[in-house]
Amino acid sequence: MARADDEHTSTNEPEKDTSTQSSFLEKLKFWKRCKQEDDKPARLTAMPPCLMKWWTPLLVAFVLFVLSFISALGWGWQRHWPSSNAMKLCMTITGAGLAFSAWQQRSHDNAAKAKQTQATIERDDYWKRREHIFQLLGSKNPGLRLGAVALLAELADSAAHSTLLNETEKQQLQHHIIDTLCLQVRHEGLNQTHEGSQNERAEIQRAILDAIKVRINCNNTKNGHTANWSTNRIRLTDTRFLTPITIDDITTHSTIDLSNSELQQILQIKNSKLKHVIWKGTAFNSGVKIGEMDKPVTIEIDEIPRNSNETTFRNATLITSNQTLTIKTNYDIKEDTPPPSTRFIKCTFLSKQCPCPSECDCHISNIENECKCRHASQCICPENCTESHIELIDQIPPQTPTRGASYSFDNCRLNAIKINLNNVEVDIKLIGNRIRNGLHIQFHNTRRADTQPRYPYIYHADGTTISPNLVVQGNIFRVNGRSIPISISYNIAPTLSTPYIPALFDKNYITKTDTFEESCNNTTSSGDHLHTLHCEHNQPNISQFYFMDAFSEEPKDQWITSWTTGNSISEH
Repeated sequence: MARADDEHTSTNEPEKDTSTQSSFLEKLKFWKRCKQEDDKPARLTAMPPCLMKWWTPLLVAFVLFVLSFISALGWGWQRHWPSSNAMKLCMTITGAGLAFSAWQQRSHDNAAKAKQTQATIERDDYWKRREHIFQLLGSKNPGLRLGAVALLAELADSAAHSTLLNETEKQQLQHHIIDTLCLQVRHEGLNQTHEGSQNERAEIQRAILDAIKVRINCNNTKNGHTANWSTNRIRLTDTRFLTPITIDDITTHSTIDLSNSELQQILQIKNSKLKHVIWKGTAFNSGVKIGEMDKPVTIEIDEIPRNSNETTFRNATLITSNQTLTIKTNYDIKEDTPPPSTRFIKCTFLSKQCPCPSECDCHISNIENECKCRHASQCICPENCTESHIELIDQIPPQTPTRGASYSFDNCRLNAIKINLNNVEVDIKLIGNRIRNGLHIQFHNTRRADTQPRYPYIYHADGTTISPNLVVQGNIFRVNGRSIPISISYNIAPTLSTPYIPALFDKNYITKTDTFEESCNNTTSSGDHLHTLHCEHNQPNISQFYFMDAFSEEPKDQWITSWTTGNSISEH
């Protein structure tokens, strides 16, 4: 530490001067190179490969000799044998054509060699500049590292538009630059106080992320001024982010990998279309906000963020590779913070997989797993093959009471939602959604060692009646005549009694298949589109629920027959 402190005190000013001079020289070199490229004279069109044969000059000479000889034969509009002077002229023309053709080939060959030599020099120059920048990135001075980030971004842009490097060399250099920037983001997240304060290291991370966002954005790469990283994989794994991450107005085909990272600040995504974001094992210490009401987001994900105290998806389209998006619930044992929450507001859930059989009209011929509905963003299939299912699964909680997370779906479009619970301390609210293929709830407790069910733990200090943990209110369910829209079952060990479930079903509606889409845009309980779905908590001691179409008492006017759900499927 003493050596590091001495170095900072004794060489701080010279190092700053060196950084300024180095940055100025690098930029000056870059500007001069660009100026030289702009001032280059235009080159002649390159000769086709077919003209670069050894016999091309002979062919040209032969053609010129024939043409000149024919002209000599008919000179003066009279056919006669050419004179000696005429033959000399023909041979002169032939020799000139032979010499010119050979010279042209040689000039082209020399130009190609010169271009190749220049390309080699430029390639070496790019790599030397990269190595120099890499050395600056290893400096303990945060100012030097920040300047090196800007130089590395400029290097990527100049290399991407080079006329001398081939595509393979360009891609290789771009991959190296992307990997270097991602590694530097990870390095800045390490707790190394001798390399600058946390704010300085956060600023370097912000500069790198800004450089990456500009170059993965299809909206920016179309103008041709920056390198195009819109299809590259951005590996930001195992990184401690000190700076907030905001993705705004970005459309990209890149895969952004944040696996096993830790975000100290909030993650915000708005007004963007992202191909794939991976956040498996990532901790979001300040929460996640995806989308806004006037700034929608389309994003492909594999799972919902789990290690986040507050996650909000608003006006977002969530695309998954599987037909079902599985949400594994969290439990929190902290007493000084509110339990974690996840909210979905006006969200749509789509799947990249098409479950329809091969004979369905939605399939594109000769292309496996390609679906017309997905490309058209409008489904014509009976079961709506573009929408994904939602499944909530909670893990068996610890032996001591804990606080479960809360999950709410507000005004979302859902295909089918399945809830599998081991403990109703998990709060689940379904408010104002459009549910196409029903709600299916199952409660589990098959551990025979338990002396009582786990529904619920009495964690209120005063022991008062627990408010409903499961609220289903104001939703529109489609009825298709083949299955009931709401089903409840219990998977309870024989030694345990069926628990009382604190659930509330209130002011829900049903609609027919042919009016489901229209009913989704009509929230009034009109008899033409919607019927009220009445629920009675029949026999609370065994948690059975009775549902009926409340539009009319006449069965002929009801869209579905009344049903009772809440049966036990006990294991033996």
